[in-house]
Amino acid sequence: MRPLSERYPTLESAHARISELEDQVAVLVREVQGLRAEVSDLRAQVRRNSSNSSRPPSQDAPWNKPSGGSPKEPSGRKAGGQPGHPGKTRAVADPASADRIERVDPTCCKGCGGSLEPGQARQKPGWVHTVFEIPAIQVESTRYDMQACCCPSCGIWTKAALPTGVPRGIVGPNLQALIAYATGKLRVSRRNLRDFLAAMGLSLSLGTLQSILEGMSEALEGPCQEVLAHVQASPVLHGDETGYGRNRLGRWWLWAASSLSGVAFRLAAGRGKDQLAELIPLTYDGVLNRDRWKPYEHLTQANHQLCHAHLRRTFQGMIDRGGKAAPVGQWLRDENTRMFSLWHRFKRGEMSRDALWNALWPLRMRMKRCLMRVQADADADRKAKALSRDLLRQWDHLWTFAAVEGVEPTNNEAERVLRPAVLWRKGSFGVQSLSGARWVERILTVLATAAKRQTPVLAYLRSVSMARLHGFRSPSLITT
Repeated sequence: MRPLSERYPTLESAHARISELEDQVAVLVREVQGLRAEVSDLRAQVRRNSSNSSRPPSQDAPWNKPSGGSPKEPSGRKAGGQPGHPGKTRAVADPASADRIERVDPTCCKGCGGSLEPGQARQKPGWVHTVFEIPAIQVESTRYDMQACCCPSCGIWTKAALPTGVPRGIVGPNLQALIAYATGKLRVSRRNLRDFLAAMGLSLSLGTLQSILEGMSEALEGPCQEVLAHVQASPVLHGDETGYGRNRLGRWWLWAASSLSGVAFRLAAGRGKDQLAELIPLTYDGVLNRDRWKPYEHLTQANHQLCHAHLRRTFQGMIDRGGKAAPVGQWLRDENTRMFSLWHRFKRGEMSRDALWNALWPLRMRMKRCLMRVQADADADRKAKALSRDLLRQWDHLWTFAAVEGVEPTNNEAERVLRPAVLWRKGSFGVQSLSGARWVERILTVLATAAKRQTPVLAYLRSVSMARLHGFRSPSLITT
């Protein structure tokens, strides 16, 4: 290699080379920083699960299930109930509820083998054994031989009309209700339902089943509109949305709004403000419990409550991300744990609302200072910085639950009502038509609202089917 004096004979040439190398080093440093950030993002993506992101538990890989806490040492006990635990036995059936009662007497003595004839030995009640059984399932069919008569006066033939209460289709109201229940509540596919009915002796095509469900969907439109109006008038709502498959109709999203006594669903081809307004009007002025999805912020007249369970998973994601985000995530997660501890004490009646508010005040100040430090740190993790900026922007929305009665710090209510729909989606791969979309949102609305109001779903669907058969208005789900 040539000596430096020959390569850079003048001081100016040496300075120029140094400046060139410094520029190259700066470029390489920026490239390394970018690659490190990319590697950090990819590692965090690989480690994503239901404990550190919004991913549902059903998507957790078996080898990546969150432990839910520190590993426990084996106790050495066998699985199941432990010795001394209180047992649970089935209550004795009420004699009035039995369809048939049979008396059974002993015939011989277990001691000496002597005969125990009725009326010759003293007797007392021994024990009760109840057996539940259903009759053999058999579809009942009625054939109507519709006659035609010729008028002796004018010679015109007149065909008989169906008697009142006889459907024009081949399926009666009880079976229609059962088909709707099996499809919506039990999530039975059309083909499996067809096979089940065939096993009972009734052969129906997939087209007939679909026609029955579309008829039930039309009959449920009115009651579901009543539920929607009832939910929209509620002072506190929980809102959430989830994807509902991609097919020839495009990407669809299922929206849910849950109140104390009703749940309304809306299946729409979008996840924006316009689709939200179809479920929750933009003029809603109650309390909306939600996650940090942007379209909810268009409800400017509402009082908002951000979900602390979502935030807890976000904080855990920062910890798992590592680097400069980890200590920030750990700090915020610890404060989140203290917040939930105070909330549970309040729910148990151990402290008043004023005491809860006062106890949360120093916790709120610590969290705010932490977020402001992240904002001021030029070298902070970019995702931690974005999160701190968003939380500071919506700071008051984090603490509505501490001041307003009936508001929870989490949005678990909306996630729970969406869970059956998610399981249905996983088995059905979404919807294929607009009529299918309407059926999904209406039957989910009926099922969730009936559960909240403790209304027997099958009996309600039967009453809807009977009302449709007689041309009456479908019964309300709100007033039942």
